Amino acid sequence: MKKIFSGIYYLSVMLLLVFSSCLRAGLEELPAFEEAEITDVKFEFRYKDMADINPLDKEPIVKVVSLTLRNKVINKDNATVTCTLEVPAANDSFTESIRNTVSLSSIVGKFNVSTAAMVEPSAGSPVLGTPGDWSKANKYIIKAANGSTKEWTVTVTDLTK
Repeated sequence: MKKIFSGIYYLSVMLLLVFSSCLRAGLEELPAFEEAEITDVKFEFRYKDMADINPLDKEPIVKVVSLTLRNKVINKDNATVTCTLEVPAANDSFTESIRNTVSLSSIVGKFNVSTAAMVEPSAGSPVLGTPGDWSKANKYIIKAANGSTKEWTVTVTDLTK
């Protein structure tokens, strides 16, 4: 019986500690992040390697090739990003025939944005992280943590092989 009361006592003390807080009421509100900026862009090409088959589902494994950025300009005042891309040289799995299929209409874009900001495609622009058409200027709404928004235009001006 003594062990049961002892157990209940220790459980009560632990629950009291878990559900109590060291914070005091009336703390000042922290400001929400107000930046809605694109801070970096990256692009890649994805392809199925027909020579490398997944043993579980018998499907080719998707490989990724990072494209080299050249002449990248991020203009925060005008909310624009411009750059050119270069396709790397062929290698063992990224053959010359696969390399020749790389085009602005089938690459994947990725952005770094301000802390706690969210990205939403606008005007039919491709969803980031999925293959899309970058042969035209694409628009994205960056929404800051405080709710403010800024529309950005991202343009890839050239793709060299």
